[in-house]
Amino acid sequence: MFSAVLKSIFPKYSQPFMKIRKKQQNNQRSHSKKQPSPASELFAIALESWRTGRFAPAESGLKRLLKQFPNHLDSHHLLAVILERKGDRVGAIQHLKTAITINPKASQCHDELANIYFSIGEFNNALTHFEITRSLGYNQSNTSTMIGRCLRELNDYQGALEALSEAISLDPNNQFSHLYLGTCYRETGQLNLAENAYEQAIRIDPEFALAYYLLATTGTAENPEILLRKMENLINGESQTVQGKIFLGFGLGKLYEDARNPQESFRYYHLANQLKRQLISPDLVSVKYYFDTLKQVFSDLAPGVICGPDTSGCTPILILGMPRSGSSLLEQIIAAHPDVHGAGELPLLEQSLNTASSDGLYLKFPDDFRSLTSQHGERIAQKYLLGLQKLRPGAEKFVIDKLPQNFYFIGAIRRLLPSAKIIHIIRNPVATCFSCYKNYFGPGMLEFTYDLGELGEYYLLYRSLMDFWHLEAEEDILEVHYENIIANQANETEKILNFCGLNWDDRCFEFHQSQKTVRTASFAQVRKPVYDSSLNSWNTLRSKLEPLISVLHKGGIDPELK
Repeated sequence: MFSAVLKSIFPKYSQPFMKIRKKQQNNQRSHSKKQPSPASELFAIALESWRTGRFAPAESGLKRLLKQFPNHLDSHHLLAVILERKGDRVGAIQHLKTAITINPKASQCHDELANIYFSIGEFNNALTHFEITRSLGYNQSNTSTMIGRCLRELNDYQGALEALSEAISLDPNNQFSHLYLGTCYRETGQLNLAENAYEQAIRIDPEFALAYYLLATTGTAENPEILLRKMENLINGESQTVQGKIFLGFGLGKLYEDARNPQESFRYYHLANQLKRQLISPDLVSVKYYFDTLKQVFSDLAPGVICGPDTSGCTPILILGMPRSGSSLLEQIIAAHPDVHGAGELPLLEQSLNTASSDGLYLKFPDDFRSLTSQHGERIAQKYLLGLQKLRPGAEKFVIDKLPQNFYFIGAIRRLLPSAKIIHIIRNPVATCFSCYKNYFGPGMLEFTYDLGELGEYYLLYRSLMDFWHLEAEEDILEVHYENIIANQANETEKILNFCGLNWDDRCFEFHQSQKTVRTASFAQVRKPVYDSSLNSWNTLRSKLEPLISVLHKGGIDPELK
């Protein structure tokens, strides 16, 4: 969750074409008597179109220019910016690579390329180009911050902390460097250091709503009452944006929850969700269509493995289900085993399913899965497994991928990754949905969670799809109930380890003593022994949760049951 939040907020610092335009203006003044070249004249026209917001004429003009002058670096660069803006990242990457081929020292192009790679989750490629950008002396503090972000995504927390500390030494007043430093400390369990970093970010920018949100949800503030009052003053003031008030609302909800004031807590959670819901347009009709398509595609397919045997030596453990069902707790229990690495929530599986291509064929999941050849299936599986292997700090035989929404892909997992262990974790439906409602998931993610009724509708769709997968492959999916882990951790842990093919290890029972990183909203809970205080806490607010409970009832889900 925090990765998504921070990715969306942290700005891109490069403003390449403001610099290009100034450079052109300077050149025009210093060489006013010289006749401009045809290429520079055409580029100036395209640049002016771009500057005034006429992107289509700018794009078409640049494409015409490059037909005549294919090595015009600035045209490749500006065209890449325009293509990225319209969502054509493949085209943007192509033009930036060409620009770098023309001039390997084009630092702004390396920076733009690195940012695009980061945005699509190709963190190794992003890191490579950010390091080149830094070596060329471009925007060094911000570039060091981005290097820290890449290393964090690659689970190199020591390297991330070093890069972020370097960024702060270069520019002590960059509040985002402090913010990310705090997040690295938070995810490695160094909560007091995280608090210090967030407070420093707030000292630099006293209205930094995201820093307040992260500080409030870290739960280590020495004076929570003072923090609470500051945040209430900000949320009731006029200087904050809607997005800022959303962060403050979720943070205040958590502060009042920690203070055991459920009514005030719900009031702020509800306000934050209302504000967020006004900014988005969740499309549950499309979700239903997608789930129905999955059911149809995999109903038509015969069972059986599509690709050859797995020889990677790296077995995936996929923990999936509804968000906020206890997947972080389950990951920490299993990842405490010395043969297992917990890699957290990875976008890798969906990326692998949607980007496999060969001989010019582009495969889109699930539509093209019916015609998937063993060759293409092998490419998908290898891309996924190679990505997992890169995340291992050592030679662990198992790697956990705990992205809850991987439940969409169970049919594909069984056919492409037959050695994978699939664990479906379930929690009381109201507790699950209410926990979703209390969390901010970031732009474009889980947009159905900001309205109680829509949450209930999505939960019904999720259960329907999981019922389909269990009917198709009951023996390949282990169903684990969060409440059973709380009630009898030892028995449940033994059952889970047996399913994965792992021997018992006492460290799994004492998972809370592990020093491994935790990157989800459950970062604090999973550093404690299991406890049952939150199992039925939603009952206190039952009347306020009626829009959710009513939808579940109508869909045949008893809110009192697992």
